[in-house]
Amino acid sequence: MNASRARGLFLVGILLTGRVQAQGLPPGEAPPPESDLLPTDSALPPPPVDVPSADAQEQYDEQAIGFDDFGGVVTEDGRVTGTVQWSSPYQGKYKKRLVGVDSYRAVGRSDLVKQYEDRAALKTGLIVGGGLVLLAGLITATLLASSQTTTCTPITPGSFSLPTCTAPTPVDPAIGWLAVGGIVAGGGVLIAGAGIDPDPVGTVGKRQLAEAYNRELWQRLSAQPRAVDVRVAPGLEKDGAGVTLSVRF
Repeated sequence: MNASRARGLFLVGILLTGRVQAQGLPPGEAPPPESDLLPTDSALPPPPVDVPSADAQEQYDEQAIGFDDFGGVVTEDGRVTGTVQWSSPYQGKYKKRLVGVDSYRAVGRSDLVKQYEDRAALKTGLIVGGGLVLLAGLITATLLASSQTTTCTPITPGSFSLPTCTAPTPVDPAIGWLAVGGIVAGGGVLIAGAGIDPDPVGTVGKRQLAEAYNRELWQRLSAQPRAVDVRVAPGLEKDGAGVTLSVRF
């Protein structure tokens, strides 16, 4: 009886040894190419490094930056005279819009955030200041013009006397030039302020920043420790019993 039991245990050990295998990569197969392991979400750029981690993929999809491209045509009298194109950055698979300085905050570029805010403040200051000077010049010019109207006394019906007219007081030329200068200078400053673009980089620069940010994000996420899933499943065969060991990384 003891010999039979020992022989059975020996056979079970042989079966266990033959059945244990790691299912993370089938035997005899080479690792899949990098392109097979990259994210397949067409709305976001793929991560630049081959690290097949589900948790890293999920976090990458929520934090990566992508762009929506738009285009249109310009028509005149039914004829196409040109095209226009623009891009809109967003973050994550739910496409949170990045407006203005948000795109620079998302990539962690505090220097570009400061440049954007300084340019935006300059733009606002020029528009407001130029608008006020322009408005003051227009009001001054309107008052000067209204003060130069000649006034005459009304003629009594049946009277042959001539009306008495009063000439306006001459305007100081300096005030007139001041009004004209205010209109010209204020209008020029307002136009200059409206033409300032607060973005320190263009569309191509934003895409380059987003690409570098996505690469750094994926490398950081892929460096996090990964959990190992180990599963043991018993199996029965006609000539004995065995155990299957599954290891997933």
